[in-house]
Amino acid sequence: MTILQNRNKQVVRRPYTSTPNLTITIHTQPKTHHMTTTSFSQTIPLAAAFFAASVLSAAAAISTFDIDAEGWSAVGDIASPATFSAAGGNPGGYISIDDAVTGGTTYFVAPAKFLGDQSASYATPFTFDLRQSYPGAGDQFDNVDIFLVGAGLTLVFDTALNPPNNVWTSYSAPLTETAGWRIDSLSGAPSQAQMQNVLGNVTSLRLRAEFQTGSDTGSLDNVNLVPEPSCSILLLSGAFLTLLRRSSRVRERSA
Repeated sequence: MTILQNRNKQVVRRPYTSTPNLTITIHTQPKTHHMTTTSFSQTIPLAAAFFAASVLSAAAAISTFDIDAEGWSAVGDIASPATFSAAGGNPGGYISIDDAVTGGTTYFVAPAKFLGDQSASYATPFTFDLRQSYPGAGDQFDNVDIFLVGAGLTLVFDTALNPPNNVWTSYSAPLTETAGWRIDSLSGAPSQAQMQNVLGNVTSLRLRAEFQTGSDTGSLDNVNLVPEPSCSILLLSGAFLTLLRRSSRVRERSA
C-alpha cells in the first residue's frame, strides 16, 4: 500500500490483482474532526465489464483462427494435418485440409474447448463457415456433415447444400431435437432428453471438410458454440455479484 501526501489530503493506492487498481482518496480538514470523506475512483464499472467479458468468453466455445489453428485437427483422407493460414478466411485467418485422394471422407476435429458440458448451448444455433476448392468440374457426393458425440450417443446432421467452389458459405445447425439431427445415421430423430444428454457431455465434434470426388481442399472459419441467452444473463449476474462482494471487502479493509 502506498500513501501519498498532498497538502490536505492523503491518496492511498492499494493494488488488487483481479481488477484495475482502486484509488481511495481520503480528504481531511486540518484541526477539525467532523469532516472525513472516502471516495472510490470509477474503476468498478470498467472492472465489471472486463470480468463479465472474461466469464462469457470462458463459457462460449469460439474459433476464429486469428492466430493459429487453435487445436483443431483432421481425420479421414488427409494429405497433411489441419493447416493455418493468416489471410484468406471469412475474414482473416482460417484452417484447411488437403484431400489425399485415397478414399474416405475428411473431417475437421474440434479441440477440447468444444467438448465437455455444453448443455447451456441447447436451443442455440451452432454456426460455422466452410469453403471447398477443387480444380475442374464439380463431382459432388453426399455424406454426414456434422458428428456430435456424447453420453454414449452419436448425433449426425446433414446441411442442405454443399459450399460452392471457392466461396465461403455460412452454416447454422440449431441444437434442438427438431432441427434435423439424427441418431447414428440420417434417420431417427433424438428426443429432447437425448439431445440434452449429448450436449451435457460432448466427447467429439467433427465437421465435414470434403465434398468433391477427387482432389480438393476444405477450409473452416468462425466456429461458434455459445450459451443460450438466459444462461449468459445468469453468468453475467454472478460476475457482477462477485465484483460487488470484492469491492465491499476492499472498502471494509480501507475503513
